[in-house]
Amino acid sequence: MKMISPALTAILVLGLFTLTASAKVHSFLTAEELFICNAGIAHPSSNSPAGSDSVVVGFEDASMPEESEARYRTETLSVAPGSPSLKFAQSEMAAWDQNVLTTAFDLSTENYGTQYFVDICYRGPLAKKQGPQDLSHGLYNLAISAQISGSSNAESYQQKSRLSASVEVICDLRNKGASSAARTSEDLRPNGVEVDNLINSGDTSFQGQQLQMTFNLNDQKQAVPRFCRMRLKLKENATSTIRASNQSAKDIDLFINIEKF
Repeated sequence: MKMISPALTAILVLGLFTLTASAKVHSFLTAEELFICNAGIAHPSSNSPAGSDSVVVGFEDASMPEESEARYRTETLSVAPGSPSLKFAQSEMAAWDQNVLTTAFDLSTENYGTQYFVDICYRGPLAKKQGPQDLSHGLYNLAISAQISGSSNAESYQQKSRLSASVEVICDLRNKGASSAARTSEDLRPNGVEVDNLINSGDTSFQGQQLQMTFNLNDQKQAVPRFCRMRLKLKENATSTIRASNQSAKDIDLFINIEKF
């Protein structure tokens, strides 16, 4: 009989904006070890002659004292068409100190072609000894489900933009790499970017309302995830198409579920 531990879940609500829309965005989590830690944006296509895209990220910086005014901050990132590099609110390592509370994407370039990103950080389980047995050992499965809501047009935003999605996951695992011990309660971030397991789904069409993907975070029961960073990328592929000016505001509801088998 296969034993399944209680799932570690998070429900994230992200905001997607069009030329004419604005709204507040909310995110909420059900587990303290799984949290939104970064967001980014790019518009590498040079086909769009005007406008710019931006993302406003509101976050709590855990590296700052609780009484500090810098504990809660907002970061605004803007990119013009043909921008050669991605812009993220935080660096790869600094993201582990951030709890992103809100994300608001304002997509205002004349043509489609924007790429936008959300990172979810996962602090893996602590060792849980029961005699000689460690109950935290097991195979950890990640399920990601995304749903786009709020369309009143005959042709949806995701169809007009020829939207695709991809997921990249990097994990620091026990018994592998430089940091092989179990994570302790004091270990809140990895010592560096350590890639003991790399998952890249490649682009998948997201022209319907829903998207579902599943991945194995480890392939050996003792190689328990210590830290994992999951990056969801959404990409508009219709780079020669004029962006719809009458598109209504949308939410992207992102559901993250991690189970141990």
